[in-house]
Amino acid sequence: MRRLAFLALTLATGCSDALEKTSSAGQVIGVINAFDLSLVSATDFSVTTRSWPGTTAGPSAIAGGGRTFVVTLEQANAVGVSLLVTCPPDPVALCARPDYVLPLRAGSEPDGVAIQDDSIAWIANRALNSVTRLNYFTGETTSVAAGVFPQGVVLVGSRVFVVNSNLVGGIPAGPSWLTSFECCGVRTPDSIPLTGLAARFAVVGDDSLLYVVAAGRSGAANGKLSIVDPKRRTEIAVLNGLGESPGAVVFHPTGSRLLIASDREGILEVNTS
Repeated sequence: MRRLAFLALTLATGCSDALEKTSSAGQVIGVINAFDLSLVSATDFSVTTRSWPGTTAGPSAIAGGGRTFVVTLEQANAVGVSLLVTCPPDPVALCARPDYVLPLRAGSEPDGVAIQDDSIAWIANRALNSVTRLNYFTGETTSVAAGVFPQGVVLVGSRVFVVNSNLVGGIPAGPSWLTSFECCGVRTPDSIPLTGLAARFAVVGDDSLLYVVAAGRSGAANGKLSIVDPKRRTEIAVLNGLGESPGAVVFHPTGSRLLIASDREGILEVNTS
């Protein structure tokens, strides 16, 4: 199974403005495979393959931001980091520094990741019911308690939202919920109830709302999409009918087309405008 993460890169040397979103020049798509990472150039569609030294653990989730990919290595209780830099003389060419692995707490089983900025990522630890703030240059970590079986994490501004799947023995024990707290100040977590079961994937829309996909109970074909207002910290709408075990979610570059992966249906599309 392949999971996609889309990354727009700033490739000009020095302190430069980001490339316009309407241009694919310099953009890279990161695709995690069974045991490695493929980097696909959106300019010429060339593919390079990266791996992480010292581990054979397969990646489970990926996040991209700026010039960085961070990948969770669940079986190794670690994350893999891939840093991209420009290759002179071409200001939009890509090369990669050697990829490296950063260990997390033993038994953490990391299964979700989001990049906050040019040095910090947040990792959901499903086996420890926690989320970890990781400096992906120094390896320094700080953990915060989350809910039951957290599998996803996303940031809206300075606020962290953790997707708690609420699985016990691989089976939904009840509806999922979000744990929410400020990333950089006093961390007093809130809980935001969701309607669906086995939620895992979440994405932020151009409307600053959170879109959370719940896979539902296996065999019940009851996947749902929850729309959450991160300011009011409440679920404001639920879309039924996503079928059996919908998966990863991403917005089309146009901004109003929500694309949801489905093993049975292919790509589901929701118009959010």
